[in-house]
Amino acid sequence: MIKEVEDLKKQLHDIIHVVNPEVKKSLIGASKELSDILTKFESKLIQLKDTGKDQDMVRWPVQLSEKIFYLASTVTSADFPPADPHVEIHEILQEKITKYQDELEEIKNSNVLQFINMAKEHGLDLMSSN
Repeated sequence: MIKEVEDLKKQLHDIIHVVNPEVKKSLIGASKELSDILTKFESKLIQLKDTGKDQDMVRWPVQLSEKIFYLASTVTSADFPPADPHVEIHEILQEKITKYQDELEEIKNSNVLQFINMAKEHGLDLMSSN
């Protein structure tokens, strides 16, 4: 999911930088709005404020990907099968994954599709929501 969101954001960035100035004026607002929606969604999956330095893990709350990584590293380093709390956390995280997949599909089927249609009105057929 993270890569898919990043790919969509990259396509938005690239489109705005290759179109002529007239079309750019028309699409830049919609592009920024869609990029903001995608960034807000992406921030549920990963902590975008991490700098990789000092105490990021203390400053900013961990997001879904960090929780999955922590659970996986904890379970795989044990000599015994996962404890009941690990199984429960896995189920909770799996529910969140499903919820976020549905949310991303909704964004693609509404916001991204709307932008694609707007771009097509300007003679552009450069972006894919898949």
